[in-house]
Amino acid sequence: MPQRDYSDPYYRRDRAFRNAIETTGPFVAALLAAVLTGTAPFWVNLFASVFLVARIATAAVHIGTEIQPLRSAFWSVGTLCILVLALMGLWGALT
Repeated sequence: MPQRDYSDPYYRRDRAFRNAIETTGPFVAALLAAVLTGTAPFWVNLFASVFLVARIATAAVHIGTEIQPLRSAFWSVGTLCILVLALMGLWGALT
């Protein structure tokens, strides 16, 4: 594992990869919950697509720059999409 140094592109690539792995599990779980409870496909596809675009943008900013607020903004959009998918799945299970 590389030493913590955000000026090192290798370290940033490693962190971007690890960050992507960390969000995969919750995304898949929330997505499956929304799909299996019969949530409208339009909304599931919309939030899943926004999540994927946000994850790609997060990785691109993380690897290519040292602009932490922009990286955090994209990460927050992705996390919000996971939360909305989970809530839609929960709503579908309760109704």
